Amino acid sequence: MYNQFPGASETYRNTAEEKINIGLIGKTSGLCIIAYVIIQNALTLPLLFPYVRELFKTNSLFQDSVTIFLSVLGLLIPFAVGGKRLEKKLNVNAFPLEKPYDMRLAVFVVFLGFFICLIGDYITGQFTGLIEKTGFKLSQPDFATPDGIIGRLYYILTIAVVPALCEEAAVRGAVMQPLRRYGDKFAIIISSLVFAILHGNLVQFPFALIAGLGLGYAACITGSLWPSIIIHCLNNVYSCITAFMMTDITDTEKLNTVFTVTLYSLYAVSILGSVIFVFIKGRRSLNKLPTYNTAGKKAGAFFGNIPMIISLIIMLIITANYISRV
Repeated sequence: MYNQFPGASETYRNTAEEKINIGLIGKTSGLCIIAYVIIQNALTLPLLFPYVRELFKTNSLFQDSVTIFLSVLGLLIPFAVGGKRLEKKLNVNAFPLEKPYDMRLAVFVVFLGFFICLIGDYITGQFTGLIEKTGFKLSQPDFATPDGIIGRLYYILTIAVVPALCEEAAVRGAVMQPLRRYGDKFAIIISSLVFAILHGNLVQFPFALIAGLGLGYAACITGSLWPSIIIHCLNNVYSCITAFMMTDITDTEKLNTVFTVTLYSLYAVSILGSVIFVFIKGRRSLNKLPTYNTAGKKAGAFFGNIPMIISLIIMLIITANYISRV
């Protein structure tokens, strides 16, 4: 049969090899998620002691320090190990931290990415409100907002800078980059799903899914993780500023006014930058590499393996803990 249909046999081999490689990326990602959960739970065992738990609840600097510690050891290290493993197995660069191909595109794609984050934030608000109308309340991990310049700078480091570096290296790096050889669109969508799942709650799920599309696009067209890191960081800085406003401005009417002006200003700036991005010269299209499997089969290869299935079940259980009856 092979001698009669050598072309068909080669296609079969290529199809099978593609599914195996995507499955390897899925297994590695699943193991990284499992390691992330295990390490975070192990490192938070001291919080079982009343004194440490009370300190964590009342001392924002201690809480922020623990959060940074968990982000680096729990998230960055497992995905760094997984990404390096995939680099050796698949001969890819999982962590492209080089200078972007086109600096002009890199600058203005930041505006586009931030605009997409704002859209994701709006849709998340609508989604949360819709769910609450059904009699359920969605919540997410909460962080105490500190007072003082030093405390707030450290808070920004904790909430904006460290997560941007760790999460982009993990998701847009270790997960997305190896998948790009099977199509940029596929890689962006799958990595966005992983990004949303990693947040472990439904409040952040739609935002992370939508924002992940913009972050992935920025990384793909620039050939570097730095634009997505910057977008991610700016979005989280905006969240920090919002938290500061809610703490400092006690007058509800004034708070609403300041928040509205800030939000509309950010919309205006991000839209203007996005328009410039569209019109400046440069390559902004995604790679369309030929693949042997349909998108459904590729997605099945990524998610349909034991480590990934176990990780999805774990994250589903964690997500359920942030859902309650009103």
